[in-house]
Amino acid sequence: MTSMQSFPPPNAELAPTRRELRRLKLFDLAAERLRAFVRKRRSPLPSVSQCGQDLFVAEHIFRRKRGGFFLEIGGGDGRYLSNTLVLELYLDWRGVLVEPTQAFEALRRNRPNAACVRAALSDRRKRVRVTEVTDMGQVAMNPGVAEANTLLSVVEDADAPSAYEAPHFGSVVDSYVVEAMTLDEVLTETGAPATIDYFSFDVEGHEFEILRDFPFDKWRFNCLGVERPSEELHKLLCEKDYFLIRDDGPLDWFYLRRDFLVEWFASLD
Repeated sequence: MTSMQSFPPPNAELAPTRRELRRLKLFDLAAERLRAFVRKRRSPLPSVSQCGQDLFVAEHIFRRKRGGFFLEIGGGDGRYLSNTLVLELYLDWRGVLVEPTQAFEALRRNRPNAACVRAALSDRRKRVRVTEVTDMGQVAMNPGVAEANTLLSVVEDADAPSAYEAPHFGSVVDSYVVEAMTLDEVLTETGAPATIDYFSFDVEGHEFEILRDFPFDKWRFNCLGVERPSEELHKLLCEKDYFLIRDDGPLDWFYLRRDFLVEWFASLD
């Protein structure tokens, strides 16, 4: 009886042996452990934000992405309580900083690599009244630093009576009338990219007026952080495809644009 001859499978010389497969699995395991070790050994980023907004954005939203683009409205002096300084200094981000008050000169000195714009923003070109307020609580905690940094500024229609009343911790230091710009104008004039990674937005309750007629189809923000948004602003952002992902912080609420949120979840695999 003639025995059946066994034939090797096609391309048998290319098929890995069991020994090689075990070795490949060991390599994969070693590589994963090395990646985990590097992640743990990375130097921690410092934080200069008031409540850790910079670290939340850098670590959790963008996972230390390098070379991103930011927009910060309410930039102050660019250092004290800045939400974008760490991104620029440690992760090579660039961006646009907007500040309407006399802190602008310090902002320009402290952040020479960013596009710094002195402007009050509104929904259209018009005359507005800017009221500068010093936060005396911050001055008490950080004398010499907070004194030179106008932490609060209020923008109102210049042709209407002022309804602003300084809080108990605030001291009005100046008030003047300027012509407001729109956010669209600022982004266009500074040559900002159509997609901005992180938008830090804090203008003491004036946010909805700035974004009310903003061309969301022209400019996109992957992540937007806004301090205690009004109900009308929250509704507007949801209508424009921004999803609230965090509202439990002491100050900023964070929104992600729908398409970026999908990419963010996909990158977790």
